[in-house]
Amino acid sequence: MVQNALSSIFGLERLLVGSTRYDSADEGQTMTGADVWSSSYAMVARLATSSSLAEPCLGHTMQWTEGAPDVYTAEEYREEQTSAQVLRLRHYLDEVIFDPYFGHLMQIEA
Repeated sequence: MVQNALSSIFGLERLLVGSTRYDSADEGQTMTGADVWSSSYAMVARLATSSSLAEPCLGHTMQWTEGAPDVYTAEEYREEQTSAQVLRLRHYLDEVIFDPYFGHLMQIEA
């Protein structure tokens, strides 16, 4: 309800709240989750409404592997060492910023 109210107040088509984290640990170390940016930031952006790469927008989510029939690729194989079937699922997506002109990151004063 709060998101809908805020989008109406600011005249936005939609309001997205991100809570994405990333692994900030050095390679090979135990995962350490960290915020992409703190809650004292907000972004106003023009997001894509179609899959057209010609559409003016901040960026797109791209499927980046050749020959993948879908967003996920499933593989199954036998592992004799543990006497088990292994199911491996690969996910080939990446977010690509096309034009930072269409996004503005703002720091919110407390």
